[in-house]
Amino acid sequence: MCLIQKYFCVSMLDGISKSTNDADESYSLHGSTHEELGKSAVSNSPDISVCSSLDTECSQSASSTTIGHAGSHNTPLQQQDHSPSHLDKIPTEPHSRVAHWARIGAYVRECYEKGKICDIRFHVEKETLLAHRAPLCTVSPYFASVFYENDYLNSKPMAEVRLNGITMQSLKVFMDFVYTGKLEIVLPVLLDLVKISDLFEIPEVKQRCVRELDFLPEEDLVWLLIAVREDNGLHFTEPLLHCISDKFLSVCNSQGFLELDVDTLCLILSDDRLLTRTELDVFRAALRWIHHNASLRSQFLETVMATVRFPLMTQSDLFECLDTFSLLGINQQCLDMIYKANW
Repeated sequence: MCLIQKYFCVSMLDGISKSTNDADESYSLHGSTHEELGKSAVSNSPDISVCSSLDTECSQSASSTTIGHAGSHNTPLQQQDHSPSHLDKIPTEPHSRVAHWARIGAYVRECYEKGKICDIRFHVEKETLLAHRAPLCTVSPYFASVFYENDYLNSKPMAEVRLNGITMQSLKVFMDFVYTGKLEIVLPVLLDLVKISDLFEIPEVKQRCVRELDFLPEEDLVWLLIAVREDNGLHFTEPLLHCISDKFLSVCNSQGFLELDVDTLCLILSDDRLLTRTELDVFRAALRWIHHNASLRSQFLETVMATVRFPLMTQSDLFECLDTFSLLGINQQCLDMIYKANW
């Protein structure tokens, strides 16, 4: 028996299934000054598996195996090492040969659009999408492993792949990348593409999603962070925090910032990379969040104020904090933070 967290299931028509698994010059970076105070996950090789949803217990037998792998949490994105292939030689090949390969690619793309000569069928919700194994193996070491190393599965005329937790729109965007190299990332599909990238071992897709964050509005960044933290199987917190830290002064003035839960708020405020003018910016952001619903959020005063680096403030800044927020003066723990910073 194995407990796995997967979004995908792969099975063959006859029931044989393969399973596996960053403003002006006065700005300062939060992290460098924070250090003065003394403050200071990898995918398994794919196997084949059968699972119906996240946290599904799957039984393994001679006739069933598990598909997918678990990626490490917030691991820096890296290009994987691959053995040399004919694709590595394209820049040095004669024009005629490159043109020949282009014609083949265009034909395969046409077959995909028409649903012809297909040998793999994806099931998403109640819809299906036909595709070809060869292009998938070209971009995905995961699929290459599945079909290269299992002659029995490779001999089947049609492979059946069931995807849970993503939309057909997201799958079609991914398949356009497979057949054309174009990846049109829009907000509704971004997180699904991250899921696909992690499972099918295609770091280029995840890297493009990371670059797309720089062009998103602050509200969308906040929404994405909330969504990622609600999905334990989605490893995209670190890129989002990095982008939010670079845009902190605008993010903290957004409406979405006021709707954050206390844990996500503290995660942002405690990030060492916050780009601010002074630590007062962090204090004012925390104060704005509390004032948005003071009757409910005053209970989190100590927790939220613990993310503010009071020792980085000048004496006049500390007095401003006390003058601005009367609750600090009657909360002993918060007073102790300020007294200690002023020592």
